[in-house]
Amino acid sequence: MSTTKIMSFNIRYENHYDVNNSWSDRKDSVINLILNHKPDILGIQEALPNPYDYIKSNLTQYNSIGVGREDGINQGERAAVFFCKNRYTLLDSNNIWLSESSKIPSVGWDACTQRIATYTKLQDETDNSIINVFNTHFDHVGKKARIESAHLIINYIKEKQIENERIIFMGDLNSFPDSITINILNSFFDDSSSISRIKPECAGPTYNDFSELPEKQTRIDYIFTRNLGVESYKVIKTRRDNNKFISDHYPITISVE
Repeated sequence: MSTTKIMSFNIRYENHYDVNNSWSDRKDSVINLILNHKPDILGIQEALPNPYDYIKSNLTQYNSIGVGREDGINQGERAAVFFCKNRYTLLDSNNIWLSESSKIPSVGWDACTQRIATYTKLQDETDNSIINVFNTHFDHVGKKARIESAHLIINYIKEKQIENERIIFMGDLNSFPDSITINILNSFFDDSSSISRIKPECAGPTYNDFSELPEKQTRIDYIFTRNLGVESYKVIKTRRDNNKFISDHYPITISVE
């Protein structure tokens, strides 16, 4: 069976107050990082329409799935999934709002805004294997929303009866490793950094807040797996040419069998 490289990357939304770290200054570094690491499957978070269109137009070897979380079309951030068009065939996809009304744009529980998960079912044309991919961004305010979002994803998998298939669940979960949310996910998935066959590289913080201060460094981004062997796990700490951060998050990558 061939090896698959997965990347999760919160690109930082297009914030006009990021004077020294604006999207216009960072966007080419984002593209170069992705192209240099060549993920087979990529999940991005905080992709507003302009950055999403720019990334899509520059990643011509990828197809992408995902909708704006505010209207289910183009408004608001996407949690998009990109996959190599020459390797994968899309078999199924869905957009799941993290709320009590998961089929329509909505705000769930104590969240401060709409949150969404993008689901894709892909067939690898190199060996005909199937992989199910979820990419998401949990709410940064609502503790209950994060907990219920974890339950919602697990229940969705069970309802689709794919729990015995190969699954990737990734994203910015706004949750520390010892949180209730991560404990729930660990009861169903494997944390790729924990089961990596090769000792993880830089397995610590994934968030930097555009700062080198130690107190700003935290781990809130994850790639979970199910029914998959993980060869390697890495947090990528590449900087821009001027030594500024590419995003306020570090991308993480894994290689799976």
